[in-house]
Amino acid sequence: MSDLQDLEGVVSGEEVKLINRGIKTQLPTLSLTMITRDEEEQLPQCLEPIKDVVDEIIIVDTGSKDKTVDIAKKYTDKIYHYEIPKTFYQGKEVDDLDFSAMRNYADSHATCDWILTLDPDERMKAEYVQMLKILIAQQPNIIAYEFTIFNQYSNRDFSQHRRYKAYKNHIGAYYQCVLHETIGDSLIGKGQTALAPIPIVHLGYRDPVEHKKKSLDRNIPILERAVDRDPEN
Repeated sequence: MSDLQDLEGVVSGEEVKLINRGIKTQLPTLSLTMITRDEEEQLPQCLEPIKDVVDEIIIVDTGSKDKTVDIAKKYTDKIYHYEIPKTFYQGKEVDDLDFSAMRNYADSHATCDWILTLDPDERMKAEYVQMLKILIAQQPNIIAYEFTIFNQYSNRDFSQHRRYKAYKNHIGAYYQCVLHETIGDSLIGKGQTALAPIPIVHLGYRDPVEHKKKSLDRNIPILERAVDRDPEN
């Protein structure tokens, strides 16, 4: 746990005034977990703003060929390597991708009170990480927070979706589904969840044509293999 901190002035904004009741509280510790692969351009932009407000950074690299791992070493010594197994699809050897398995492996190394998971192409301000800690401290009955993800496009338009991005450690939360993985089902019966008044910006859709092509090339084989393995799901 961190030292006792007066909440007044920790972060700014009308949202904090609603949360802050002028009391003192012990803020939780927060592990940032992330999986990477060839993210040398995105990784420093994601980590630099928040490196001093999370309590540990855990990077699981899944086979980068660029400088991702070297860059990660500037921010943490908790770097792990995950070897993606191979399988055959339409007569060719391909990566047998399972994003839940990779997320769960990253989370298994987290030692803090709570876990915050981000992707390299997601952006979160330092003051919002502090706000998250305050929310957690002020609402001990909440075990996980959904966030509104703002997907930014090249024309400056946005779309939105929600995902669980922060959750209490050591409560048995785990990811399911090989693609579009989520911890939602694993939280059932464990406690209350809430929507955090904190935005996360996702930059992965800025080139929608390229994103769609990459997604189709990657995702269709994943989904077809998942159906083969579990046709009743």
